[in-house]
Amino acid sequence: MDEPGSTARAAPVAEVTLPGGQHLRAAVTRRRRDRSGTWWHDLEREIPDREDAAATAPDW
Repeated sequence: MDEPGSTARAAPVAEVTLPGGQHLRAAVTRRRRDRSGTWWHDLEREIPDREDAAATAPDW
């Protein structure tokens, strides 16, 4: 997240539907148009590679 007063801008966000029907949001990092006029978007999505044990531990 950007700090207040920062000149950096947040990337636009796209809604994505995966082949299995799951929906997620991803940052649009690039947009380009091919010769036929079709727009292609490069997306970036952070996917955790491990589970945070503190987040899933029982709250006793």
